[in-house]
Amino acid sequence: MMMRGSKWAVAGLACLLSLWVATVQAGEISIAAASDLNFAFKEIVAEFEKKTGNTAKLSLGSSGNFYAQLSNGAPFDLFFSADIGYPKKLEEAGLAEPGTLYMYAVGRIVIWVPKGSPIDVGSLGIKALQHSSVIKIAIANPKHAPYGRAAVAAMEHFKVYDAVKDKLVLGENISQTAQFIQTGGADIGIIALSLAIAPAMKETGTYWEVPLDAYPKLEQGAVVLKAAKDLKTARAFLDYVKSPEGAVVFKRYGFFQPEKTAALGQVPHQHQSDPAECANLPPDLKAVVAAMEGPGRKLEAMTTLAEMSPLTPALQRLDVALHQADRVSLSATPKTEKKDEGQTFAGLLAFSVPQDGSYRVSADTALWIDVLDEDKALERTKLNRRMQCGHVHKSIGFALKAGVTYWLQLSGSKTRETHVMITAE
Repeated sequence: MMMRGSKWAVAGLACLLSLWVATVQAGEISIAAASDLNFAFKEIVAEFEKKTGNTAKLSLGSSGNFYAQLSNGAPFDLFFSADIGYPKKLEEAGLAEPGTLYMYAVGRIVIWVPKGSPIDVGSLGIKALQHSSVIKIAIANPKHAPYGRAAVAAMEHFKVYDAVKDKLVLGENISQTAQFIQTGGADIGIIALSLAIAPAMKETGTYWEVPLDAYPKLEQGAVVLKAAKDLKTARAFLDYVKSPEGAVVFKRYGFFQPEKTAALGQVPHQHQSDPAECANLPPDLKAVVAAMEGPGRKLEAMTTLAEMSPLTPALQRLDVALHQADRVSLSATPKTEKKDEGQTFAGLLAFSVPQDGSYRVSADTALWIDVLDEDKALERTKLNRRMQCGHVHKSIGFALKAGVTYWLQLSGSKTRETHVMITAE
């Protein structure tokens, strides 16, 4: 009997030890995620936990609000943003694990109405926002929600924004925006496709997909945070998101995969370097070329001159999302000998300089660069040159004065996005 009892005691101890080891090995992470990932991530998290035994706590909200919280030390292990610009900024600030920045998807927007609505959104398209029955239009708050900025850009693109702006109601994030329409708090709204095709919304409403060229590309990015308490599990989750299993879920919820950028009408930046020219560049231009290779600050160009905080020139790349040229009000006619053929993109940025002097504007794409003082184009200096080095395609100089707000006018680009730098000579 003693032998049998000892045998069972040993077996029980081994079982408890096994459970203890499994508990110790299992990781636990906290994820801050953009709310457009609501349905997709619930599937991904559940499958990750099932396969690995780890636990992932998911918090959903607006990307801009999460960025502000993370900048102030919020305790998350990973950040999945609807705008890759936010995790890029965290990386630049030293708050992210080096080498973990990853573009996981490209989002899309739709106009959604509940079933039973008198609005035939499928046939009306963007004009559905101006239907006589519409009293309130829901969008995410563009101040901190990337999908809200995309909604505004689309309305401006189709020239309906001024007509409907007084009817807008703002959700804190794109999930709350969808709830406004579902619960009758708004008659119609612009939301993420990933929410519209989720079962709960697909069964209760209809939508019209906004054309991709009507708003800047919604590049969504993730990063592992430097303050992660469980770095190993955080990296494992990011790896799972990158896996074919993760890609299948994103595709099911209407996201484009990053490698499908050609489908978005985006033309890759292609530029052939001349080794001889690179070797003979003066130091200031070498610094520009080197900085153009680094991370960029993501900005959306404006379509008309308006009040906005100016940029201060620094040796930093700006990743500028332009708009279709026909919706941009160009204050100065570009100095071109022939009319641009086909679809082109343009935009405006306000900037100022810290002191009087010569400043160089460099870009990595073929486009027209003008600097405006109010609505008059400034004369270019002798620093006007085309380059065959690194990613810099054109570099143009201007004599500028401190205390003046200038406008950088970019036009004639064949690509929606251009990389720009403004530097002092």
